[in-house]
Amino acid sequence: MPRHRIVLALAVLASGCSAMRICPQRTATVRQTAMSCGELNQVAAAAVRRMGYTIETFGPASAESPGRITGKRHDYYENRFDITVDLACSTAEAVATAVSTVGCAGQINFPNEFQANFQASTVKKVGPSMLTEEERTGLRIVLEPMRDGDSALGVPLASANLMPVKVTIHNRTGREYRLDDDSVSMTTQDGKRVAPLTAAEAAKRVAEAKPGQAAAAGAELAAKALGTGVLEANETREGYLYVPRQAYKRATVRLVDLEADEPEGFAIEL
Repeated sequence: MPRHRIVLALAVLASGCSAMRICPQRTATVRQTAMSCGELNQVAAAAVRRMGYTIETFGPASAESPGRITGKRHDYYENRFDITVDLACSTAEAVATAVSTVGCAGQINFPNEFQANFQASTVKKVGPSMLTEEERTGLRIVLEPMRDGDSALGVPLASANLMPVKVTIHNRTGREYRLDDDSVSMTTQDGKRVAPLTAAEAAKRVAEAKPGQAAAAGAELAAKALGTGVLEANETREGYLYVPRQAYKRATVRLVDLEADEPEGFAIEL
């Protein structure tokens, strides 16, 4: 090849590389006002996986500190692309901010792609198939404050300044545990511990705010409340707690191991 053609080819290549370097990196930001820290962590991780990335590091966000997810994926030519999702949650909102090293064509659609997968993961809650093997065994407890939970329960809790908290306990062990009336307590942002109301107490507050609804509210809240008693081996129990409507940063769950007759405490960041 003539020397001038080689120089020209190198110039074109250099120009292309320069163009690749200056391709602007687009940022995807999702804001949710009715999402707990726990759900933000799960949904963001699910969105990253839906986009074809393998998660390399996962630091969950809490009310006290931000979190971060990093992941990677490869295209047909084995080119590596990385994604970083910064997570933040407060009393006001939950925020996921994502960037990727995909090429210029991918950058154009990246914000819409991340937002669409985030929303799809919100609709389809994270299930057992999305958990690691370690998470599919042992004792797993999930608490989800439902800031807009009236539609799920069919009871106007918001009018009584109350909020339901959905509790799911997966006992994937061969042991039995006892769940008592005072097994769960909540901790507010300023460190105050709050005990959940009983279904009857919550129904009374609803009746005070909405006269005439006491009987219906009482029956519905009692039916959907988190049950007490023995949690059998390999059993999953699900139900609701009723707490004053405010921001919480942590829940403490105390279960009693029946065989050892000893309590076991668990702290769950919200």
